[in-house]
Amino acid sequence: MEIFLLGRFQILVAGTRLGDEDVPGRKAAALLKLLALAPDHQLARDMAVELLWPELGAGGTAQLYKALHQLRKVLGSCASGSEAGRWLAATRNLIKLAPPDGLATDIAAFERAAREALGSRRLEALEAAAGRYTGDLLPMDLHAPWADAPRNELRQLYIDVLLALAEGYQRRGDLAAAAQTWRTALEKDATLETAHRGLMEVFARQGQRDRALKQYGVCLDALADELGVAPSQETRALYDRIERQVSGTEGAAAPAPLQAPVQMPPLVNRVSECQVLDECLERLAAGRGGVLLIEGPGGIGKSRMVRELTARARQRGFHALVGSAYEMEAAIAYGPFIDILQAALRASPAGEELIPAEIAGAVIGRAPGAPSVPNSDPRAAQTYLFAAIAEFLRRRAAAAPLVVVLENLHAADQGSRELFHYLARRTHETPVLLAATRRDEGAAPDRLLRGIAEALPASVLSLAPLSEADHHELLRQQCGDPSLARERSEQIFRLSEGNPLYALELHGSRGRHSTATIPLSLRTRVLEQLEALSPGARRLLTIAAVAGEDIAYPLLEALWSVAEEPKEGGGRLLDVLDELIGAQLLHEHGVHYRFRHALHRSCVYESASEARRRALHAQVARSLLELGERDGELPVERVAFHYRMAGDARQAAHFLTLAGQRAASVYAHDDALASYRDALAMLEPARDAMVKRICANLHTLIGDTNRAAGYLGESFAAYERAAALLEGLPVNEAELTELNRKIALAAIFAADMQKAGRHLAQAWRHAPEDARVHARLHVLRALYLWHFNRLEEAAQYAHRALELAQSAGAEVESAQACEILAMTYLPLGRWQEGLRYEKQRLRHGRWSPELVVATDAHLCLWEYHVRDDRMLEQASAFMREVAAEADRLGDKRCVAICQYALGTIHLWQGDAASALSELDESLALHERVGSAAGMAYTLARRAVLHTLAGAIDLGWRSVEEGVEQAERASIRDHCLQRLYGVGIWNRIQAKDSARVAELVAKSESLLAAGACPWCGVELYPWLALHYLEQGDVARAAQCAERLEGLAAKTGNPVGETIAAIVRCGAARAQGDLPRYRDARRQATGLMQGGALKGSASPMTYLFERMAAAP
Repeated sequence: MEIFLLGRFQILVAGTRLGDEDVPGRKAAALLKLLALAPDHQLARDMAVELLWPELGAGGTAQLYKALHQLRKVLGSCASGSEAGRWLAATRNLIKLAPPDGLATDIAAFERAAREALGSRRLEALEAAAGRYTGDLLPMDLHAPWADAPRNELRQLYIDVLLALAEGYQRRGDLAAAAQTWRTALEKDATLETAHRGLMEVFARQGQRDRALKQYGVCLDALADELGVAPSQETRALYDRIERQVSGTEGAAAPAPLQAPVQMPPLVNRVSECQVLDECLERLAAGRGGVLLIEGPGGIGKSRMVRELTARARQRGFHALVGSAYEMEAAIAYGPFIDILQAALRASPAGEELIPAEIAGAVIGRAPGAPSVPNSDPRAAQTYLFAAIAEFLRRRAAAAPLVVVLENLHAADQGSRELFHYLARRTHETPVLLAATRRDEGAAPDRLLRGIAEALPASVLSLAPLSEADHHELLRQQCGDPSLARERSEQIFRLSEGNPLYALELHGSRGRHSTATIPLSLRTRVLEQLEALSPGARRLLTIAAVAGEDIAYPLLEALWSVAEEPKEGGGRLLDVLDELIGAQLLHEHGVHYRFRHALHRSCVYESASEARRRALHAQVARSLLELGERDGELPVERVAFHYRMAGDARQAAHFLTLAGQRAASVYAHDDALASYRDALAMLEPARDAMVKRICANLHTLIGDTNRAAGYLGESFAAYERAAALLEGLPVNEAELTELNRKIALAAIFAADMQKAGRHLAQAWRHAPEDARVHARLHVLRALYLWHFNRLEEAAQYAHRALELAQSAGAEVESAQACEILAMTYLPLGRWQEGLRYEKQRLRHGRWSPELVVATDAHLCLWEYHVRDDRMLEQASAFMREVAAEADRLGDKRCVAICQYALGTIHLWQGDAASALSELDESLALHERVGSAAGMAYTLARRAVLHTLAGAIDLGWRSVEEGVEQAERASIRDHCLQRLYGVGIWNRIQAKDSARVAELVAKSESLLAAGACPWCGVELYPWLALHYLEQGDVARAAQCAERLEGLAAKTGNPVGETIAAIVRCGAARAQGDLPRYRDARRQATGLMQGGALKGSASPMTYLFERMAAAP
């Protein structure tokens, strides 16, 4: 039984959690709290009556027995009824709480940890003790007199821990952590002069004289208001000293000196590397961020360089945050960044509200109140999540320059690597140094890291082995052995080959032997250390090697209780841990234990037999499940990893599936796909019906995730594999309907309309009598017809979908129907009806995740149906009204699309300044909501604007930025058709023939897979211009034919005009004057009656280049 009283009241008994509201009767709950607080959890009966019912006198005894009955009843409902009577014992004089398995309270745990920490003064122990104080005692009982004394005693003990911890941080040079801890102490007692002085000293060392002096004023006011006294002589003397230092009375105009450097083992001949660290920190001090990559093989000193970097940063008053990924372990989505965010929030809760709900639970242990990612497009949502984390770090860096380190980036999950890349592209804007370590042994350069190094001025430290002389100096200094024999040093150097870790380990083996024999390898050295341990210590170390890089004490305790063999005399767990810590094989970090280096863990792990490793992995998985169920959160990634290593395919596949779903929920699409595929690999080939069903479900999840990530072809293939596995199996109609609907939707987005129609028909055939299901199918049918430009029919199906959805109370399907109706009425020129349904869609909420691809693919749809100036004005009014409504409802994505459209309208009207303003605002909003597609479209339009204005370099920069965003978009090919088109035009203007040839080749490859009926209009004319300049008239004429086909398919007046211009250019190049004159007359007429005319239009530029008289 456990009772929690710090910051809450909660009982954990037999796996059931009870709160204050679960205990009937306020006095019954108070009695349980009193017993939990009392020594030995027993209380004199008369005292209980006096404390709880003082007004009743002798009559209070009856109330006491009533409260005891209520408590027995509620406890008995959690445990065996026959045992309940023993839990609360009442004699003539005493009341005692004595559960059979004992009683633990968070108060006792805190008091024990605090007193041990205050005795040892070790930072790790003080941090652990402070972490155990989760709030003041029983905050709901503030007016209960019996709680006052223990509450004050516990608060004072917590303050003592905080003061010791702050002093420790200050001695270590971690000024930011010291300042935050001093502030936390002052929150508990505003009159603590020690804490006020601590803050004054920190501010002085950071050169912030005004803040130091203001803190004295805060101290002065607090003491006067609450105690009516003045500050002590010690506090006044510090104030005078700071004032004299800065005012110049002591001749010191510079800031007070920073904390002395943290004492760490010296770095031998890493002078140039340390210079790079200092250069990075100097740039940081000047407000410029950067990227630092530290590379090298295992044991070469990467972690030592990280310690040096963070120590030097803290000496300057900067903040430093470190997160790690671990090899030989399951990768958790954004795991290292969760560590980094947790470390930041431990220092200060500032900015907590910026962390989206999707990861807030993992970071701060709760999600309620945190904002959700406001985007229905899962691909864009990942970018929004990244942007939120970037904003959190930016705000932290605004207070003090920030160093963010990710250790072992090569072992991190894909989501963390993508987030690292995202942040790296933005570090130059804020004082954030983003650093990472990477093991480079036998690995190809990582694509993302290579991209960072190519795109940014990243500093790269490639740590090389030590020279023989440096190796000798390392052994001499770090081992405290000035008389180290040169012969022994040379022997170690030959074996270690200049690797510092190997050298130190091999040298350390000397003390274990009577001879001077040196082990031949690090593995031999570790095995020698194992032999010197007790049997229990060897067993626990093997358990730890299997369990992971960072092992919490509860997990070790659970594993030890299963593995312990008393006959071997291994001793109690704590004694064995002390033995391993004393042997320097494990390091203690609070209540967590780690190997000194990953290589040590690897050696211990490999020393165990395969059978033992498998058995231990299985036990670790079971223990993690038990602990996770108790704590309310299953570490599914770790459980999956251990079942996989244990060879339990079914269990591994089950938890891999859960891990994939968790990764997908935080938009780590690639990590989700990896988990699903690993699960399939564990199960295939599927032979029995149950496994086939499981594999079909996995393929469906892969299809869903691929579609969310924008991998439309892979999505379609995965759904088809799921359908194939289900053939011949008994499957309910609803399941078949949904799978065929997904296949049809994926086929539409992949432009395979034949398969889309076939699977849509199958979905309809299997559909049950359910209004929501039929609403979805009507929406899909409408979308199918819309892609064929059968707009009136599409509208009919969308209307029916809306009726069905509303009858079923289906919000998502109602929004989808409205979205289809708006998308249908706009190209029909029925602006008011489109506006009505767009507003109705906005009232239903966010963009539909199923249709957002179609919407993104045709952000420009309206513009190709604007035939004249009147319709242009209607379009402008429509966009402004929709934007106003969307802004009122908080739909920033819709506002961004409207601003994109308004920017395009201004561009056509020749108002370049207004166009650029609208496009820039649209770009900023699209970035804020994480829409890569929206950014790509907007950058393509901005590139047109700059190229028209003759700002060729600016135009090309927009093209490059747009291509980068397009690669992240779910509609990559649509975006690239537009960007390649304007890119070819821009590079023709720049006379950059090499880039033109490169873009043409990419465009031809892209179009071979099929052109978008709308976006292709942006690419074909510029390809045709290139072909004409190269004298390839046949291919230019082919471009004209394809443009005519696209325009006819969609009824697109813009396409018709551009096709006529291109045909005009081809006829002129062929010398066919009659065809040239006919085409020119058609193009001239279409341009004069259309909206795109005047010198501000790219169409005008095309006309002048292609249709000018020969």
